[in-house]
Amino acid sequence: MLHIISSLFKTTTKQIEGPDETLIEAAIKRAVASTGPRIRAIGQYQKRLRQPVKQAIIHVISLVDDLPAPIEINPRTFSIDPRLRAFFVSTSQLREVFGGFRLYKTTWPIWPNHFPRRFSVF
Repeated sequence: MLHIISSLFKTTTKQIEGPDETLIEAAIKRAVASTGPRIRAIGQYQKRLRQPVKQAIIHVISLVDDLPAPIEINPRTFSIDPRLRAFFVSTSQLREVFGGFRLYKTTWPIWPNHFPRRFSVF
């Protein structure tokens, strides 16, 4: 009976291969450096942090893998993609919104009235 109950709570997802050991070690070093170098005084701190850091890395990798594909933003895709029409009223508003971004201003300072042919966002 206990076997049946415990089988209900087992995960059926495939096991993700663990991250590279050098990545784990680098993440431990960075975590210790950014939170408090005094952690190094604790005996076997690297061994104690290995599993939580490994789980954090796996979690971050899965979050990145779940990100949707970028959306190409330009006047042509505005007329095709309903997601863009849900956020912007017109291509003029696209220019107005993206024209205010510092990245846009530093990337295309030569052509202040020119909207790039292609602009992708997440």
